[in-house]
Amino acid sequence: MDERERHYIEEGFSSYSAECGSLRNPYPVGTEEFNWFERGWVQAQKRSCDSFSTNKGYFSDFVPYESLKGSVPITHKQRNEYAEIKRKKK
Repeated sequence: MDERERHYIEEGFSSYSAECGSLRNPYPVGTEEFNWFERGWVQAQKRSCDSFSTNKGYFSDFVPYESLKGSVPITHKQRNEYAEIKRKKK
């Protein structure tokens, strides 16, 4: 990574917190600067503690963190066709 690339990545990284999680990329779409800035922004988003609740950059219809339900236990045995075929071949 050269100094020029590092500059834009760091700018995008710091933009994440400065813009409260909103992506405002000042560079023209399709340019290296645009991609580097976005790369830094995404890295900041991934490392953020609250990336689920403040994700406003790409997704306007995000699900708030508080409403996530988690996994549900399986109450019945699910059929595994692959395992059944393997057992029959033996």
